[in-house]
Amino acid sequence: MLFDTRSFAIGFGRNLMATWEWQREAWAMLASDSISKSMRHTHTTDLHRMHVVIPSQSRPTAQPSSDEEGSKDDDEAKESREPNGWTVVNIQRLRHVDLVREMKDLHGIGANTVTAIYSSHALEHCGYGVHAADVSATLAEWHRVLKAGGALFLSVPDLSVLATLFVDPTLTPGQRFHVMRMMYGGQTDGHDFHKTGFDRVILDSFLTEAGFCNVTRVKSFGLFQDTSDLVFQGKSISLNVVAKACKRGQVPISVNLPATSPA
Repeated sequence: MLFDTRSFAIGFGRNLMATWEWQREAWAMLASDSISKSMRHTHTTDLHRMHVVIPSQSRPTAQPSSDEEGSKDDDEAKESREPNGWTVVNIQRLRHVDLVREMKDLHGIGANTVTAIYSSHALEHCGYGVHAADVSATLAEWHRVLKAGGALFLSVPDLSVLATLFVDPTLTPGQRFHVMRMMYGGQTDGHDFHKTGFDRVILDSFLTEAGFCNVTRVKSFGLFQDTSDLVFQGKSISLNVVAKACKRGQVPISVNLPATSPA
């Protein structure tokens, strides 16, 4: 049997062009349709997922207020508002990043040295399966570096809200595509994929397993203009909680966020 290379190449090229055209139209629809007036903030490709902590030897000059010091982890904090007094940790080497680390491996930061961790839309990028139990590993690492009573300010996409939005028959195709991106990640680079979905029950289970307690849901942290405050179609799409690092035999510190508003 002879293979017609020329015909194959022509057909293959046409298929590639058709695929690209479909993708181009999808993105055009997303840009023109899904970014609506109902959104207060949007996901943008120039914002990067980051994880931020502050060791105890670095006293922050901004919130949170504590009898000692604090820490921050932010998935999509704007570079124009670099956190004053926070140490920024990211898997990518960016201009505003202080430490290049994976969330599950904060080597160089000692145990019981961090007052608080702020994480906005980062934990969902971790896997949960037998061969990639990164959610548990990450929370365990955060618990390790936090002092007893140290605070975790954690925001993740609320899958229950996103699922409700996705099946809303009033959404346009572009809006539904945008909801899908909030579920699975923008996929703008190799790190921008969501691997775990959370609702309150699932998130509480992971936190309790890692040694956190006093988990409280809040409407807003009042610290940074990031995705934790994102509203789409009149619905807050983030699950925001404050949790304490419980450690037996250690005197807990007190960390307060006066601007935090309850859910």
